[in-house]
Amino acid sequence: MTTGILKVEADKAFRRRGAWLLLAFAAALVGLAEFVVLLEQAPARHYALTLLLGREAAQSLGVFAAAILGAWTAQEYGWRTLALLFSRGTPRGAWLLARWLAMLGSLALVVAMPFGVSLTVLSFYAGGWPAQLQEDGLRVAATVVQTWAAGLPYLGLALFLAVAGRSVAAALGGVLGYALVLEAVIVQLWPEVGRYLPAALGEAWLGGGAGLGAELAGILGYTLALVALSWALLRRQDLGG
Repeated sequence: MTTGILKVEADKAFRRRGAWLLLAFAAALVGLAEFVVLLEQAPARHYALTLLLGREAAQSLGVFAAAILGAWTAQEYGWRTLALLFSRGTPRGAWLLARWLAMLGSLALVVAMPFGVSLTVLSFYAGGWPAQLQEDGLRVAATVVQTWAAGLPYLGLALFLAVAGRSVAAALGGVLGYALVLEAVIVQLWPEVGRYLPAALGEAWLGGGAGLGAELAGILGYTLALVALSWALLRRQDLGG
């Protein structure tokens, strides 16, 4: 049963034509931004700026991806997909796990894309892959994984808002409102509180190497708490109305 529902959720996540169109559009924007950077900066700075652009684009796109994934999850309520699925005997926990794993995979794809696009554009512009990439390829890969991990609290928030609100607007608006407005306001007005929020924890961890520190513990703590709350709500929800 778990394997079957996992396949269903994976198909939903990776066979959406709209999702691939959005990813292609985002890739085109990243490629254009990378080309502009290459034109305006000295060649000696190209590689470092490419990695910086990739990371910043991945962080921003990760938030938007989390919001969209939350909205797609909330749609399951409006379409009464979950009521039908659970009435046929699919365990709620199995569905939630499968949906979460599919969301993790989707986020990983979105986060990895800017790095790949930026480095590809740089390779065409420079006539070959940068020599530095051969020496610190593992570090670049670690940065991709770290950037993905830093976005997990927003993905957890998207899942929680989708389950709690059962509304596309609640999931989409809630994630974007928190990440782009509320969190920024708290960081500016109450920095002593803001440094414990996901954005500050993610920046601190990304800037401090790949060690397993307190920042990563905080990131994973937020994520696990939000997923656990989503499960606590889902298991008691009445989907018959």
